[in-house]
Amino acid sequence: MNTTPDKTPRFVICPCQHCSGHIEFDASGFAKDETRAAECPHCNLETIIFVPVAASQDPKPIANTIPNPSATKPSSSQVELFYYKIADRENGPYTFDQLRSLWNSGQITGDALFRNEKSSQWEPLSVRIGQQSRISFAPITKLNSLLLKCIFAISLVAFFLPNASVSVPIFGKIEVSMFDFFTPKSDKPTVEGEKPVKPNIKDVIDSDDFQFKKANFGAIICALAVLGIVLHYLLTIVWGVLSFAFKKTFSILNIVWLALALQFPILFSIGAHIAIGAIKAKAMSDAGNDGDNSPGAALGTALGAAFINQISMQPGAIMWVLMVIALFCLGLPFLARQFKPVS
Repeated sequence: MNTTPDKTPRFVICPCQHCSGHIEFDASGFAKDETRAAECPHCNLETIIFVPVAASQDPKPIANTIPNPSATKPSSSQVELFYYKIADRENGPYTFDQLRSLWNSGQITGDALFRNEKSSQWEPLSVRIGQQSRISFAPITKLNSLLLKCIFAISLVAFFLPNASVSVPIFGKIEVSMFDFFTPKSDKPTVEGEKPVKPNIKDVIDSDDFQFKKANFGAIICALAVLGIVLHYLLTIVWGVLSFAFKKTFSILNIVWLALALQFPILFSIGAHIAIGAIKAKAMSDAGNDGDNSPGAALGTALGAAFINQISMQPGAIMWVLMVIALFCLGLPFLARQFKPVS
């Protein structure tokens, strides 16, 4: 006589070994002491799922599987026994696996204390469970913390070091730091009582010339890159105050802070390439058009084009260093997927 195997779903909950988030899954196909790799829906890291002790002993829902200390009490010579206390009410003894199952099922709250049966000192249960669930991720967490502090120090130094450099024939290489950018400059009049005339940006933007529009587009990209790095320096101060004064960090702040450092050398290089390329193309085009005019005008335009052709703009070396470290720090969560958690 054939019997149909029981395929009734048996949902259990076990903790993620990275973030301690509760993962609910169907354990009806699990063998005794079987573990499987799965992706945590909370932190998106690969973790090990298993059937908690209380759930493996009783197929009923976890909410109704409170272990009976008197019925399941093992020999004290074989395993450590513990008591837990909530609101001055002491319960136990339990094995630590039983305490973990009660914690995972939500029947023990975060304010629970526990102690070894041979000790009278109570400790927070959340600390003990948290330490065990994060033991495999600890080296990467320490590396991440070290890199964030390194980026903080480099950002403070980079504010005073060249963030960008412009190479111009005759004048040579001009390096500009963000400190120079914010340092007020004297606006001396060219003639007594008269200030220098500033260019009208609207006239440049409204130009019908395609190359000028392309140069303007490149300049806008450079301006966005500069705005982003300015915000990065401001968030550097915020991050330092939160981390060193209040001992707090926020993942969204870290991501935005690192992304702003990452974008500058990339966007600035692209924008500078577009802008200078358009200006060079315009100069070469003018040199070709002036060939039909007088030889003197054509020669002057050609010299001007050759002069412009030697101009270059690029991010400072310190900004590339900052970008590489920020990229590595942002990639650490993906690197963590390559490490198998300790079961």
